[in-house]
Amino acid sequence: MIKLIQNELIKIFKRRSTYILFIILVVAIIAFNYITLNENNERMNQRAYLKEFELEPVLDLNSEEIGTEGYASEKSAIDFYNLYNKYEKNSWQRYALNEERKTTYGIGDFPTEFYKDVEFTIDTINDYEYNYETEVNEQEYSRAKEKYEEYIKALEEGDWKQFVSLKIKNLEEIKSQFDTTSDESKSIDIEVQLYQYRLQYNIEFKNDILNEYIENLRQSQYLLEYHNSNPTYYKEDIQREIKNVSLYKYAIENKIEFDISSDSNLILGNTLNARTLFLRTFENFNILIIIVVIYISSNIITEERNKGTIKNLLIKPHKRVEILISKILACIITVIVTMVFIVLIQYIVGGILFGFNSYSVSYIGYNFNNNQVFTMNLFQYLLLDGLAKLPMYIFVIIFCIFIATINSNIIMTMILILITFIICSTAIAEWSKYEGLTFIAKYFITNNWDFSKYLFGASSNLSGQTPLFSLVVYLVYTLLLLSLTINRFIRKDVYNE
Repeated sequence: MIKLIQNELIKIFKRRSTYILFIILVVAIIAFNYITLNENNERMNQRAYLKEFELEPVLDLNSEEIGTEGYASEKSAIDFYNLYNKYEKNSWQRYALNEERKTTYGIGDFPTEFYKDVEFTIDTINDYEYNYETEVNEQEYSRAKEKYEEYIKALEEGDWKQFVSLKIKNLEEIKSQFDTTSDESKSIDIEVQLYQYRLQYNIEFKNDILNEYIENLRQSQYLLEYHNSNPTYYKEDIQREIKNVSLYKYAIENKIEFDISSDSNLILGNTLNARTLFLRTFENFNILIIIVVIYISSNIITEERNKGTIKNLLIKPHKRVEILISKILACIITVIVTMVFIVLIQYIVGGILFGFNSYSVSYIGYNFNNNQVFTMNLFQYLLLDGLAKLPMYIFVIIFCIFIATINSNIIMTMILILITFIICSTAIAEWSKYEGLTFIAKYFITNNWDFSKYLFGASSNLSGQTPLFSLVVYLVYTLLLLSLTINRFIRKDVYNE
């Protein structure tokens, strides 16, 4: 058997086309990294952490035309605009006030506006003073003026910690108006925790990664609370937010001043580095590996049939089953070599274009089994990710060889298999998102051949699908396909072709 495998590997690597394919892989990887580098430059040029207000400093406040309620609202916008522009660009005051003017997160009906306390205070004051139909009472008005003066004092004195302390105090005061189990109370708890993080880890309002983590932590915690209260959301959505919340907290608590994104983005719109691209090697180049799989495994029988050399192989003292298995194993070894080759090329190309320094940062992930953040060597992570994806490539290899025993046209065989793979990887994946099709979708091979989705205790989106379930389904499909392929290969009359 070993001798047969060696012979098959020699045949594969003696082909000039094999090396042309590997050259194409290198070119594709270089091109992908260059495109990403250009996209990084565009992100850096387009991204603006702090934009000026689009409001004019003076508006036409004609109360007869807009009404007293509209007048009060416009007056509040002007007051906040003027307060914002009192401070210099890049000052902590501007960043703190800029946080309040950001668009409210649209997370269903979950309340997410409690971080706008200064803005709401100004609204309350102007609503009481200028809106004849106001519902604000004198006590609320007096408290709003008191809060506003305290905020102004902290801003004028340049004491950001006092400003944050006021936020916490005022939010706790607002929380006392709600039931502790209410969504409003949960929202306030999120805000209070974020401000406490600022004080505990000395995170001033400014344009840096730590502030990005705080901002993204806010949104992920809102999403998590909303998903937990909405049973229609997939497990994957909830797990993603659980993971993101833990990673954001880990970055903040350890004061990590760089983007720790690994297999998924933590900071949306941020530039990618060599480390992140390296960790996503199999995700980014999965289609390239599939093309190699299809090419190698389709040719391993079809080429010999077309040239007639398979007849010489079959007359040797080897069982047809042994010959077929040796071809499958040779293809698997070739695919593993291809995966290692792609990993090494990405490491080198990514390092040259983006810098090798980011490789010093380990993979930072989340383990759902023990609910803890962990670190891992980059190559160790890719080894696990590659092994988890290998069953998918093995199944495609067997499927290609099966088709090759039926059709001797190499081009047609490769096109047919590639189209089949694309359909299975896209259409079935989309169908699987519908709850009504879950019962059927979980039995498709394409929903069970990639075990990387189960890494570190993660679970599937499909109800009832577990690692053991996927393993059983995968083995049933694979063994059935293998038996059909063996039967077809044994019965194939190559002498009369």
